[in-house]
Amino acid sequence: MNELQIHTLLEQASRFYEDDKTLHAIQLLKQVIAASPTCEKAYVMLAQIYFETKRPDFAEKVLLQGLEANNDNLEYYLLLGNLHLRQLHFEQALACFEKIRNLNIPQVHLNLGLIYLGFGRLSEAEAELKRAAALEPNLPQVYELWGEVLLEQKRISEAVEILQHAIRLDQYSGSRHRLLGEAFAHLSQWEMAYDKLVLAVDLNPDDAEAWCLCGDVLLRLNRYAEAQTYLGRSLQLQPNYPEALADYGLACAMLGENDKALEAFESASKKLSSRPVAN
Repeated sequence: MNELQIHTLLEQASRFYEDDKTLHAIQLLKQVIAASPTCEKAYVMLAQIYFETKRPDFAEKVLLQGLEANNDNLEYYLLLGNLHLRQLHFEQALACFEKIRNLNIPQVHLNLGLIYLGFGRLSEAEAELKRAAALEPNLPQVYELWGEVLLEQKRISEAVEILQHAIRLDQYSGSRHRLLGEAFAHLSQWEMAYDKLVLAVDLNPDDAEAWCLCGDVLLRLNRYAEAQTYLGRSLQLQPNYPEALADYGLACAMLGENDKALEAFESASKKLSSRPVAN
């Protein structure tokens, strides 16, 4: 099979998939792989189809097959790592990304930072994010995650600076405004925290944490009716959110709605007592 034939079949497989003829696309890509085992694009396309059709185990097998047939192409470790990361298989993702750590790919260092943050290895997370920023200074996701790491380390002023830079790169991310609002709250700069958190919920109305944080800040500003509204919205999105329940109870109490307050406090207490204890 020559290059023109392979290109034609890959284009046909792509059209099949776009037309919801998934089985046709899969069979065509398998034919390409059987005829040309070193055709890297066929493995990638087939793995993507399997992942998008909720068959991640098949996607992993295809990528491993592609790696075996093209063992000099380390891109497969990046694809496998991304696959594991999207499945929240952090140990497996870490093993893949560590194999290509030295290739100076910004996304690899960003992903390593994310994994290390999840493991609580904060200094290693920060080191990876610094490498990512040095390689690609204009990736806002890097600075957002870096800001989150700094918040976890209680280095609040540094977090503010880094998160402000992330927002300058991309001002339309609700999560970045939420993190910056949280940082200002740590500094007791309530008005600035409120401004950022309002932006966060405007940009991402489904972010229960941002609604809760905004409600908490409004409590600090003695704006109880507004706080109740924000906290109520947080609980609509995430009914079993203990912090939102506790704050909602406080808002109700301050508004003289004692029955609602008692109910919210009791619910918050139950949710908090049922949380697993950290080791």
